Amino acid sequence: MALAYLQLHLGPGARVLVVGAGGGAEVVTFSQQPWRLTGVDPSAQMLAIAQDRWCRLNPTADLDLIQGEVADRPLMLDLTLRRAVW
Repeated sequence: MALAYLQLHLGPGARVLVVGAGGGAEVVTFSQQPWRLTGVDPSAQMLAIAQDRWCRLNPTADLDLIQGEVADRPLMLDLTLRRAVW
């Protein structure tokens, strides 16, 4: 349902930031969309999982993964998604 909503409101090339990218759940969900994805997570191990999942689904498309905190990075974006992390 959320994906259908985003498809209506984000055009091709939209810049989407996933905060707490972790193991790549959103990467899987958004892998076939015409958006530019950037994932931020403090864990290098989790980002490696996200990168592996992305490469298996969409080996020719770009995915930017940044290890660290989103507050440390000024980014130009169209949408920011944040997962609840406990």
